[in-house]
Amino acid sequence: MTDRIAYFRDWQVIAALEGRLSALFVPMRKQPGVGIDHFYQRPDGLFQGIHLPAPGGGGVGLPRKSPFAPGDTLLCKEAWAAIWPEHAPDGWMDDNGAERPIRDDECDIVYRADHPGEKYPGEWPDDCSDDPNCGRWRSPTHMSREAVRITFTVKSVAAAEIRKVTQIDFAMTGIGAEMVDSGGSDSQGYWIDIPRYDRIFEADWKTRYQSRYPWDTAWAWRVEVE
Repeated sequence: MTDRIAYFRDWQVIAALEGRLSALFVPMRKQPGVGIDHFYQRPDGLFQGIHLPAPGGGGVGLPRKSPFAPGDTLLCKEAWAAIWPEHAPDGWMDDNGAERPIRDDECDIVYRADHPGEKYPGEWPDDCSDDPNCGRWRSPTHMSREAVRITFTVKSVAAAEIRKVTQIDFAMTGIGAEMVDSGGSDSQGYWIDIPRYDRIFEADWKTRYQSRYPWDTAWAWRVEVE
């Protein structure tokens, strides 16, 4: 099968490492338009017979193809940094008598999710932004294949209107829950609080995608992994 890439936020990395992540929601790059949208499972099979009527109805929309398929390997890229090792403290090393910049694969790789609250990698203080030797956390988009430490196998793919996703599905992403009053009590008279995963997930979605994929109308691929 094919290697596919997913860019993880720190909370997703932690959830994956702790074994709490078994699904993720990836926005559809081309959102459903007017008409009936036929969703296909890559490469050519009818996507589980799902026909999705878009708002307004009428006409037939263009086919939609999932970028994921069962059996694909999901490479989970995250915020990271390459730290110069002790034998090259200035980022340069002697290579047969000639100095050259040290390569990423010769550095110590660290991950931001493992260092919560640290503004800079390598235990630099928060006030070292003017120091040219101070490292910076690097975007997941710049992570090499060799630096990836989390991989999954895609188990299934489905289309989902994000605001209608169930609490169970939200919980499968590993997101935290906001405990809210259920409005009832147990047999001993204690008020019952219930977890609401959707509230934290919605806030995270809006922070990450709201400008391109508004919460109230967005569709996403529900990718179950193992």
